[in-house]
Amino acid sequence: MAISLFKVPRNKQFTYRPRYFDAEAEERAERRARVLTEVNGGEVNPQVNTGRRLMKGSFSRRFERKYSQKARSAARLRTFIIFAILCAIIYLVFMR
Repeated sequence: MAISLFKVPRNKQFTYRPRYFDAEAEERAERRARVLTEVNGGEVNPQVNTGRRLMKGSFSRRFERKYSQKARSAARLRTFIIFAILCAIIYLVFMR
């Protein structure tokens, strides 16, 4: 029987249920939505998604692009501020 002073952390348990994408079911739903709009005389039902499908990862790519632009502008500003501080220090050291 081993006695320990500290509690040893146990592995965290989780339940993982994988999600499956059924392309055929998605195509059937889109086809059904198109047929319903044709039958209704071209009226678009706002509850039915008849628009183009979002491509996988399009949101993350758009976010990364915007983030990288913000990061670049912040890096430029930071570099300028550091350069200005260094110039001020050099001026104070050598001009006294």
